[in-house]
Amino acid sequence: MQTKHSAGIGFGAPQTGPADSIALEGNSSAAKQLREVISTLAATNLPVLVIGEPGTGKEALAFAIHGKSRIADLPFTVITCRDAVAEQFDPMSGQWGKSSLSRPGTVLLSRLNDMSQASQSALARLLADAARPCVARILASSEIEIDTGTRKTWLREDLTRLLGQVVVRIPPLRHRHEDIVTLAENMVERFSTASSRPIAPMDAPMRKALEGHAWPGNIPELEVAAKVIALLGERESLAFIQKVLFRNGGNRKRAALQLEISYKALLYKIKQFGLSRISDRGAL
Repeated sequence: MQTKHSAGIGFGAPQTGPADSIALEGNSSAAKQLREVISTLAATNLPVLVIGEPGTGKEALAFAIHGKSRIADLPFTVITCRDAVAEQFDPMSGQWGKSSLSRPGTVLLSRLNDMSQASQSALARLLADAARPCVARILASSEIEIDTGTRKTWLREDLTRLLGQVVVRIPPLRHRHEDIVTLAENMVERFSTASSRPIAPMDAPMRKALEGHAWPGNIPELEVAAKVIALLGERESLAFIQKVLFRNGGNRKRAALQLEISYKALLYKIKQFGLSRISDRGAL
């Protein structure tokens, strides 16, 4: 669902869609369960804490909950907790009027484990006040488990108790083995279409390679691989990359520019094909 958003001032930026929305696709039991959870939670107004490794799709899940809720036509705003200030959680502050929490809609507190102690205290007081003027629905995400967070990062237990009335854990790609090829094919189709290129088919060796990789970078890492396949093709890319690297004296940044792919995508391909000796010949 496409969500409307306002352009008013405030802490956090209204979003029309998450960059990692593709993370919720797939036919694995894990993916299906996540979609069921989204539908269930969308019908409630409960705070939800989403936990998962970087790149697993926490923002996508939060946005999907908002998009299926009765307030889907109101703003969905993401607040990066590292940059949050206590005043935006304090109704007595002169900054409260600018806070996204003072307006109807859904607010995602991204990376709760990065929030300062002052902001945590102010937010905990706000949530504990039965007569609080906070009208937005609050969702939160964390890259660490709640118990680990309270011990190692000074995450307040009362805050996690208030925000974690419902906890959803998103599994990493290595635990969604059945989804990897499907996600990769969807990404390749998207990148190919966007660049007006023919869709590159995946043969059995490529499928096996994708399924055999652990994908520690999760969705973003898989997107890099898909973009390389979409823009260069699988079989042709090795010889092409070798020629461009030699022509540029091994300079990977210049080679990436000529190949019209990101530097990160080229590094992925260099590692995949074992081209590090060639690429290290020139300056970086």
